[in-house]
Amino acid sequence: QSWQIEEGLPHNIVNQVIQDRAGYLWVATSGGLVRFNGVEFKEFPLPTATADRVQGVYGLHEEADGALLLLVAGNRIIRLKDGQFTRHPASGAVNGRNTVTLFGEPRGALWVGYAGGALKRWADDRAELLNTDQSPGAWGVSSFVSGLNGGVWIAGGGFLGQYRDGKLTPFPDTVGAQLRIAASGAGGLWVGSREQLHRLDAGVLAVVSEVPPWAGANVQSLLEDRDGALWVGTDTRGLFRFKDGEFASVPVTHPQVMGICQDREGNLWVATRGGGLNRVRPRPFQMFDATAGLGEDVSHSVCEG
Repeated sequence: QSWQIEEGLPHNIVNQVIQDRAGYLWVATSGGLVRFNGVEFKEFPLPTATADRVQGVYGLHEEADGALLLLVAGNRIIRLKDGQFTRHPASGAVNGRNTVTLFGEPRGALWVGYAGGALKRWADDRAELLNTDQSPGAWGVSSFVSGLNGGVWIAGGGFLGQYRDGKLTPFPDTVGAQLRIAASGAGGLWVGSREQLHRLDAGVLAVVSEVPPWAGANVQSLLEDRDGALWVGTDTRGLFRFKDGEFASVPVTHPQVMGICQDREGNLWVATRGGGLNRVRPRPFQMFDATAGLGEDVSHSVCEG
């Protein structure tokens, strides 16, 4: 199922979607911010928007107190709490550049990524700039994963590394181009690139697929769901699901997938760049037939053993 302008979405370019602690979905679009209860959208006009200037929202993060942070056009970070917008104190520190990504650590530090590769980390009212000369090449748009040891894994362009205790340490091996990462339930990392799919476990990088079905396209987003399946969103090939060594293409309304979110009921919400918001429901049943080992395809009863 999909929702577009005709169903109340303010814009068909959806940049990110997250679910808050109350169960609502927040949808960041190039036409503003909306909250979705599964039935209807509620718009939250930004204080910086005017009648002739739509304010796009490019990143979202929920803080520990339930406040919602928004990365908005104009390189600003604003905070929404109890229906009121305020300017986040990090906004001044990150202004003046083309901001494209927003990430929040569990302990409250914020990361902002810029087009071209630079990063800023804001913590304790202080911003730290990390330039691309600290990495082996241009980063491009960055993705982040909080590590179990208190650090943060960062990937973008051809760079993969970990920030911990004030130091950014590049991963020693070359992985690929246009990297994206996601946390694995087993404790490691999924690393998707234009060329391959990798797993990083205990410092060891292993190739999972040498020629994935999106080869040649850029990976835009990665998510491992609660059943252990990996979802891969690309910039030109749409959405894929990887489970038990097999890839499956999943139909969505646009070939460019910007982000993926799983809600509490197990639904996947897919942000697309032009096709609005998509929902992918998990299969409620699994089919067992003769090909799965049954004696025949006709069954008359079943009992628990």
